[in-house]
Amino acid sequence: MRIGSRNARAGNATMAALALVTGLALAGCSGDDEPEAGPADETLAAAVAAFTDAGTGDYTFQLGDDDEPMIRSEGKFGVADSVATLDLTLTNGERSLRSEHVRVGDDVWFRTSQDSTGPASGCWRAGRPDRASGLLGPGPAESGEGTPAPPAVAVVATAEGEEWVAKGDTVRGTADLFTVASTLGEVVSSLELAPEQTQGRVEVTFLVDGEDVVAWRTDLVTVLRALADSGAELDPEMVRLLDGDIDIPVMAGFSQLGEDVSVEPPSDLC
Repeated sequence: MRIGSRNARAGNATMAALALVTGLALAGCSGDDEPEAGPADETLAAAVAAFTDAGTGDYTFQLGDDDEPMIRSEGKFGVADSVATLDLTLTNGERSLRSEHVRVGDDVWFRTSQDSTGPASGCWRAGRPDRASGLLGPGPAESGEGTPAPPAVAVVATAEGEEWVAKGDTVRGTADLFTVASTLGEVVSSLELAPEQTQGRVEVTFLVDGEDVVAWRTDLVTVLRALADSGAELDPEMVRLLDGDIDIPVMAGFSQLGEDVSVEPPSDLC
């Protein structure tokens, strides 16, 4: 467990970080009064190393805008102990479905909301429902050389910086394409992506606060275009999104980095 000012900074509101990185990414330029900062790639690499070393924290992920995101999730992660939680809300424009998930090692449990929008309740079932498949990240038996963490978290471990968007805190760079695509869950499930067949990088903007990576942001069209370039055959709806070039943000934020995370198997099993 790490203590001190960097944890206080990391504990800032996650969505505030997301809003900041989104605004800077869309602006695409730095301000006139820039602080002193080293090369963007080195700064991001150091922040990624600190993030990886922390190995625990809270995360928030969102696909879509704040008014009606298609995917909204939050949870906790602990890489060394291979644990993760996920509170997931999926919205298709007509109705929402909320579910809660827990992973301890290779074991996974879930329960769903009884009224579609309220907190999940009731007993826990073993397994991964299709709608959340992969969003908790792999357990030790599946991860191999990868990171046993939710893909929204694992994206950071693959980050490489290229240039400053706002010197000192916002870096434009890239991340592993398969890992970023994995954050989209059932949105890309029809593509049946596999890491060995989904090679490449995709543009991502990262927000650095002090020593920490506290948020990242890309957009759905950018990810789909990179998937198409890698050889994935997009379905007709995805092709229409590419043709429309609509900005649909894909973003994640982090807080409480390095704090103790305790995740236990649920006791109220079905």
